[in-house]
Amino acid sequence: MTFASPQPLWWLALGLMLLGTVSLWLPRTWWWAGAVMLAAGTVADATFIVLRAVGVGRPPVMGTFENTLVAAGAIALVALACALAGPFAGRPQLARLLAPWAFSTLAYGLFFRSQPMALEASGRSLLGYAHAFVGWLDLAVLLAATSAALATAVAKDSDGLWDEAHARLLGIGFALLTVTMATGALLSLLLFSEWFRWQVVESFAAAAWIAYALVLHARLMFGWRGRRLALATLAVLPVVIAAFWIWSVYPDTYHYFERAVAMR
Repeated sequence: MTFASPQPLWWLALGLMLLGTVSLWLPRTWWWAGAVMLAAGTVADATFIVLRAVGVGRPPVMGTFENTLVAAGAIALVALACALAGPFAGRPQLARLLAPWAFSTLAYGLFFRSQPMALEASGRSLLGYAHAFVGWLDLAVLLAATSAALATAVAKDSDGLWDEAHARLLGIGFALLTVTMATGALLSLLLFSEWFRWQVVESFAAAAWIAYALVLHARLMFGWRGRRLALATLAVLPVVIAAFWIWSVYPDTYHYFERAVAMR
């Protein structure tokens, strides 16, 4: 199996995620079609991930293209969970705001080479795989929290549902971010004998962790709720995006994989 360019299954996943994203905004009697198409796109994406993993003999977390596969799948899964379970079960509001992130993340992979890359040291351990997969799940949850924050800031929240969803997702996302940074620190210790290296990725990650800690502290200790808490969460979004994706375009970090040699 070769990967000179994105395979038809990848294009299918991208198309289904786009259709699902658009269809979720249809009237209530039709938005279920969007959920079905988003689910189908997630299945296509997951199938491509499995086929690629089998083809290259490792989990697909080497290089930007592979990481967009996993990140988009995680975001789509969280969007579906928001639409089908929990306080928003049967209601598309949160999924509508989150689904575009899944499509745009998968589409971002088009800007990078799709050929599998030779495995580097950071990817040769279960710890490295766990760090990557937990990190992308964390991004999905934090984007869901940001979507709930956006809805809290601009929509009427008479029953407090958006505010409660925002706070819960924020707490879960912060916990996952802590795990992501902890596994990254341990991996750094094993690779470089240092717990933390002040490179661009780690610096943005530390800034995001501190920012979310302050936002949660404001809610728990000072009772911040509603629009004020939502605006604080939205302000952190650029830092989070940088923490998770700046490595894909900034070469002066050991997280940068695009220089790696493509597998033949």
